[in-house]
Amino acid sequence: MRRFTAHRAFLGKGFGLLAWLLLSIAIAGCGSDAGSPQPAAAQQSGPPPTNVMVGQVMQKTIQGEIQVIGTVEPNLSTTVSAEVSGLVERFDLREGDRVVKGQTIIAQLKRTDREIALREAEAVVARAKEEWEKLKRGLRPEEINQRKAEVEERKALVEWASKDLSRLKELHADGAISIQDLQRAEANYLAAKSRHEQALEALREAETGYRQEDVAKAAAELKRAQAVYDRIQDELKRTTIRSPITGFIVRKHTEVGQWVDEGGKIADVVDLDKVLILAQINEKEIGQLKVGDRATITVDTYPGRKFAGRTKHIVPQADPQSRAFPVKIEVANPKGELKGGMLARVSIGYGAPRPTLLVPKDAVVRQGDQQIVFVVNQQKASLQRVVTGRAVDGFLEIVDGQLKAGDAVVVTGNETLRDGAPVKIVTK
Repeated sequence: MRRFTAHRAFLGKGFGLLAWLLLSIAIAGCGSDAGSPQPAAAQQSGPPPTNVMVGQVMQKTIQGEIQVIGTVEPNLSTTVSAEVSGLVERFDLREGDRVVKGQTIIAQLKRTDREIALREAEAVVARAKEEWEKLKRGLRPEEINQRKAEVEERKALVEWASKDLSRLKELHADGAISIQDLQRAEANYLAAKSRHEQALEALREAETGYRQEDVAKAAAELKRAQAVYDRIQDELKRTTIRSPITGFIVRKHTEVGQWVDEGGKIADVVDLDKVLILAQINEKEIGQLKVGDRATITVDTYPGRKFAGRTKHIVPQADPQSRAFPVKIEVANPKGELKGGMLARVSIGYGAPRPTLLVPKDAVVRQGDQQIVFVVNQQKASLQRVVTGRAVDGFLEIVDGQLKAGDAVVVTGNETLRDGAPVKIVTK
């Protein structure tokens, strides 16, 4: 029993010694590893460098620019109206058809009634002209001789009536005739004498010419007749309704068979050879603009296309609601590509060109309400706060910041960078 107990004690000590030896070997092994050489990367502290691509800060002379949204408007829009009343006999055009100023017939009104009235007025003019020329010219010699013959004839009748009256007076004194017969003879004598005096007056007029007031009266009558003729002729001309401008019909207000009154609407026509872009400029920027400033216009209908224009009108009255000033930019549109109502993006250049710093647009990162750029210096990314302006051909204008022309700025790989982080510049 004693020998068994001693044997168990010896075994317990043996196991303890074995465990101690194994632990000592392990510690010795660790110490051996710590003393061996290590790779250079394992000896460095901090994160590994971030692969980045860089661009360059440039200095470029550019002009100030205002960017706004505008609406395309026709250069001229008009409603063609009837100048005279009438029945529409022809109206062959439709919406979208092109018309030419003074050439294209938009509508034709009925002409028959006015054509008849014109012929009547022409006859009246001819008669009035003949009378005026007659009075102005006076009578011909043969007409004067005829008047002389009438005077002699009337004189003979007066003499015969005078003798007859004297004879009847004697007979009445003797009681041979009644008082009525005597009075009838006296009336015949006075009538013959009156006709003789009229013949004498007509002869004097024929020899001296007509009175100026008679000639003037005939001339006035001729003018009145001519005015009536001209008015009817003008109305007849206006029954043919031509386009007052070159452009396109955008709306019809009447059709064949309808009656239109004087001043009634016929069609709406717009001129698109030139268009105006209406834009609203805020009061902070309106002072920068002047008439004639160049502008560049783009529309969604033609991606990549740019249209050139110039500031045409600056309205000096702001909208009371928006406090913005209407500005109109004129754009040549010979092919009619720009249509009324299109949405246009407008960039208006103003002022003299000035030197400006530009950075690639991908170099600018937004952190909260701030804009930052990472500048690479000695393989480290240095954070710079900036304020950007407008976009210029893939670059952003630097309005405020510490950047310099020639600085290398991170354009790829800057989303997770931190100030002072190590970087490695790569090309792809």
